[in-house]
Amino acid sequence: MPNRYKQQIDEVLEAADHMTTEELDRLPYGMIQLDASGRILNYNALESSLASLSKGDAIGKQFFTEIAPCTRVQEFYGRFK
Repeated sequence: MPNRYKQQIDEVLEAADHMTTEELDRLPYGMIQLDASGRILNYNALESSLASLSKGDAIGKQFFTEIAPCTRVQEFYGRFK
């Protein structure tokens, strides 16, 4: 990945920590915020639509075991940890 894209991604991820729910919902891509244990803290509107899963059914759940167990692979979960 070119450095400029990595820098842009890093900037978006840092900004997301300070965005309101409404700002996250206006993003043009799906966004899931997790805490250090993998629990979903925020789940924006586009992600909810793409996954056909309401925010209420996602927030507070463990992403890697309850929502998307298929992501619990070394390439993804390993990088998260």
